Amino acid sequence: MGMGDSGTITAEPGFEGRAYDNSASSRSRVGVTGSDTGTIFLLVALLIFVIDLMNAFGGRYTGFVWDSNLINLNWSSLNVISKVVTFPLFGFLIVVYLTNKLRRGDWEFLGEESISFMFFAITLSFLFLSNQWMGNIKAIIHIGYILLFGFTFIASYDGFSAAYKSMILLILIDFFGFALLKKFVFFSYIPFFFVFTIFYIYTKTQNTLSIAFFIGLLIVLFVFSYKDIQAQGVGFKWVRDKSGLTLEDMWGDFSKGLNNIKNSVRVGLQSRIDYAISGKVEENRFEPLGVYLENVKPADSVYYGSEPAIIWGTVKAKALSDPINIQVGCYKDGSRKNEKEYAYKVVPEKPFPVFSLEEQDFTCTFLGDKLKDGSNTITAFAEFNFETGAEQKVYLINRETLRSMTNVNIDPFEDSKIDDKNPIATFSNGPLRIEMGVSSSHEGTFLIGVSDDYLIEPSMTIELKNNEGWQGKLKKISELVILMPESVSLISTDDCNWDKYEMPQCEGSIEKFAREPCRKACNSYKNTGLDNCIKSCDDKADEGKKECARLFSEGDSKYNGYSIKLKERRERSSEESLFEEVKCRFQPSTKVLKGPKITTKYFKVKTRYEYRVEKPVSVMVEKDNEEFTSSGSNTVQIVQSSENVKREIESKVRKIAEQKCIAEQKCIPISLAIAKHESGLNHCRDGSINCGTNNKANVLCNSGGDCGVMQINGNSNAHPEVFVRGGAVKYGCKEDETAYDLDCNIKSGIGILLDYYSKYVISPNADVDYAASVSNSNCQQYKDYTGWDRALRAYNGFGCAPGNLGYVDKVDGIMEQYA
Repeated sequence: MGMGDSGTITAEPGFEGRAYDNSASSRSRVGVTGSDTGTIFLLVALLIFVIDLMNAFGGRYTGFVWDSNLINLNWSSLNVISKVVTFPLFGFLIVVYLTNKLRRGDWEFLGEESISFMFFAITLSFLFLSNQWMGNIKAIIHIGYILLFGFTFIASYDGFSAAYKSMILLILIDFFGFALLKKFVFFSYIPFFFVFTIFYIYTKTQNTLSIAFFIGLLIVLFVFSYKDIQAQGVGFKWVRDKSGLTLEDMWGDFSKGLNNIKNSVRVGLQSRIDYAISGKVEENRFEPLGVYLENVKPADSVYYGSEPAIIWGTVKAKALSDPINIQVGCYKDGSRKNEKEYAYKVVPEKPFPVFSLEEQDFTCTFLGDKLKDGSNTITAFAEFNFETGAEQKVYLINRETLRSMTNVNIDPFEDSKIDDKNPIATFSNGPLRIEMGVSSSHEGTFLIGVSDDYLIEPSMTIELKNNEGWQGKLKKISELVILMPESVSLISTDDCNWDKYEMPQCEGSIEKFAREPCRKACNSYKNTGLDNCIKSCDDKADEGKKECARLFSEGDSKYNGYSIKLKERRERSSEESLFEEVKCRFQPSTKVLKGPKITTKYFKVKTRYEYRVEKPVSVMVEKDNEEFTSSGSNTVQIVQSSENVKREIESKVRKIAEQKCIAEQKCIPISLAIAKHESGLNHCRDGSINCGTNNKANVLCNSGGDCGVMQINGNSNAHPEVFVRGGAVKYGCKEDETAYDLDCNIKSGIGILLDYYSKYVISPNADVDYAASVSNSNCQQYKDYTGWDRALRAYNGFGCAPGNLGYVDKVDGIMEQYA
């Protein structure tokens, strides 16, 4: 994919059959670009800009809001790159590009064009991997325009190497740089892609429209910057002629008019929901706010007999303002209706807090005797606190004026030049959506006639429902707050009983629902981790208190708050379409009106609640049979030992462990659990107890090299020495014994386990050595192990294959039988 050196003609995938010549003399012949084509792109860019400003299709386009913690999850930046380069789109782009180069006979793969394309493919794949934008029509239009402009206009003038670089720049800034660029006065009004298009086409074609747009940008920059410059104490100083109207006087009047225009534009540009929850809602509308369960599956495809079953998965969380405290777990349906049997062990066991963006692995362990033969449905869940904010645009007009206009068939909306007669409530992303409506309005619209005397006051309805894409359950509504503009009063009724909600109450909510639960969740950490967690809780709470002031004031508008007293209700199920409905009456006075025509105001709602997401998974359990399965995936056919033989082998393991584990008593039940999990207390293929001191043929070994009751691996990178005469003497075996012998196998297995315990737990360099061993592992749960779990992890190895992930939890589960 791409062009070669200047002056060569190449075909671009996606535009096959169209030749591009990078030489200046050929551009007019090709007829792809030029002044006319530049004009078309300018008009299209202007149209997209206008669409961006419209409230339709999701409101003002803002792109992603870059989160500095995006790379600093529990997955490293290297893992992010690995996700990108293994993404199917990246592979497809590379294959198409290389195929095109080979078809042209171009063997230069390390040139500027190839390197530029590589970075372009990474950027585009990263964008599509972060796919939250795909649900937004405006974002789709933007990426379509960028690719079309790059592959046609830019490529035809400067070649594909420049086109790739330009498209990378446009994608990164247009999708990820909005929050940064909007801090500059100019770019808060004019989007970067529009400016880039104007300047690029102007430099290449100098056509009339590009010159006009260029001059227009300068005017816009001057006009819209003036107030901001003055606000910073930097003014324009003019010479005053006191004999008459001065230039400064004229400029003052003119600037006032421009300021009115600017304020009108800002209404369209500013996010009207920006008040909600620390002012970050609209900026995060592309972000998957909330808590999600991903990759939930059993560690093994099949479990046998009484073997513990392990379910593992990942919980991803994105917080907005309040820290999210998450409790994970799993359950299976019990024998009775609505009865649940919860997992024997869950890691992490306690709730943990999330302050921004985080990813955490979890595991659930079910004892084998709790599962039935055949398919079992296990449901993983995450319970967490969250908050959602919303606001509803409403229109108010003097009731007598409205009646007069209606009598003479004047549409009050047309008279006030308002197209959005039925605005939809805008709410922040997350599990719940908030819908609002008003009654006693004009012909089903959101226009309310205002008077100082009401027979029946107008009412507002608030409905809490599952947001699109969420199938969880609302556990509890902790707080529901309504904020009404000044001069609009909420009326207390039996259906809508409330307490006043002001700054002290707002700050009290931060303490009750944010700081205190967060500090409690920090107890899952220790030492410096605990201190850092508490500090983060306090920092978030302090930020929340500072934002309380914004809740009651937005520009020139002031708000009165009301905390609704909700009745205790049962847990709402995911099958219900409506979780909660509140209907309140309100009384607007004529003081709310700002003139004879329509006045626009906003009713605001915020709610804190507890929510639960679930994801079921099927676990298959089969009865023990003659096919023995080790901790890996390899199987061998054996004759199962009799129960008497198994008891004798178990007794041997206990006796030898008692001799070798004098200093560490916990290793006795762990040794027994390893033997039972690894081999089912089998040693010989024929089911006997004595295979001979060096008789490999009759010892239970799988094709992976794991042998005997302790399933010791004899490969060259593991423990080959214990399978050679004299090699296991250090573990207490006789000179002529090897690990093919039952007793020597047990002694060697326990000895290896103790070696790992010494290296990774009690030695002075234990933490450093263990961190080095798991540094290349993608399994986050390995890195969190402490104590004997480290030794168990090392005994089984540090691989991340599905059959290995739940090894420690399985052995821990069996160990409880011997504790």
